[in-house]
Amino acid sequence: MSDTTINDGLQINWVPVIWGVMLQFAFGLLILRWEPGFRACQWFGDQVTVFLSNTDWGCSFVFGEKYLDHPVVFKVSVI
Repeated sequence: MSDTTINDGLQINWVPVIWGVMLQFAFGLLILRWEPGFRACQWFGDQVTVFLSNTDWGCSFVFGEKYLDHPVVFKVSVI
């Protein structure tokens, strides 16, 4: 919490902050304004969904069929 209440703003290293904002803006333009960029991000999201859907089999193997009673706890805590 003390990092957020710095009295002297010059102590903050602004280079990574500016780089982060610029990268976020560039990725936003890439996804929102360029069709291949949108399709690439959509494909990546689909691959993550497929990967995470594999946890269904793993959770049922490790925890049994009762994992369906609390799917978030068993799926997320394993990852």
